[in-house]
Formats: sequence, C-alpha cells, structure tokens
Amino acid sequence: MTKREQALAALFERLGAVAGPEKLRNAAAPEAVPAQGLMILRDDGVDKQPDPEATLSPVVYAVTHIAGLEIYVERGQGANRDAMLDALLAAVGAALDADRTLAGAVDYVRALNPQTDDLYTAGSATTKAALVPIELTYDTPDLLV
Repeated sequence: MTKREQALAALFERLGAVAGPEKLRNAAAPEAVPAQGLMILRDDGVDKQPDPEATLSPVVYAVTHIAGLEIYVERGQGANRDAMLDALLAAVGAALDADRTLAGAVDYVRALNPQTDDLYTAGSATTKAALVPIELTYDTPDLLV
C-alpha cells in the first residue's frame, strides 16, 4: 500500500469516530441523504495538489495532500439543519484533534476552513452541505510508492 493510500485509509478510519452519519469513500454524489447525515471522503479535495518539496541525500519528499470531506444533512428545517451540520463539523474537528498523526500514518492532519451551501432539488427537502478540505502532511521517499 502506498504512503498516500495509507494516509487516506487512516483518515477514513479516523472519521469512523464521528457518530451518526453514514460514511463513504469516493462515492457518487448522493440522490438521498440518510436521516443521520452523510459524509463522503474524496481522495482529492482540490483541483491541483500542492507540489511536494524534496530534499536530497537521501531523497525525501515532504507531501501536503488535500483530501475533501463532503458532509450532507437533510433532516428538519433551516435552523435544525444548520445545527446538525454544525454538530457534525465539530465532531470531525474533535475526531482529528484526538489523533493528529492518524496512528502514525501521517506527520500531521488538520481540517481547513469549510465551505457550506444549501442545495435545492425539485421535489425533495433542502440539503445543507459542507466541503471540508483536510490537509495530510507526510514524508515519503517516492511519490508513487
């Protein structure tokens, strides 16, 4: 398993500590949102990943990988949805804070500023969504290994 996959798998496992929402990895956009909410971890959360820095002798790449965590809630009306999304965001923050190295898979993990939006679909309840970029920092001797 590559260092990149180890980091992403460890992040997905850590997100399992968040109680309530269904959790998926790299799944298609949801047609329906479960009552407890839905979290989808995307391996790549930005259009372009930052270029890694390299040191020589021995070669080591300092990688900053940004994954994307999508959080969806649909239950209730306006303020209830907002409160549910806020609670899930806080739970994600607490889960990451509990283990910043993801059991040694990364040097450091942190959530970046979330972007939230209301999604409207004809004939269904309004969905509140957040995209949380999650920064994984680790060293590797080879970007493809």
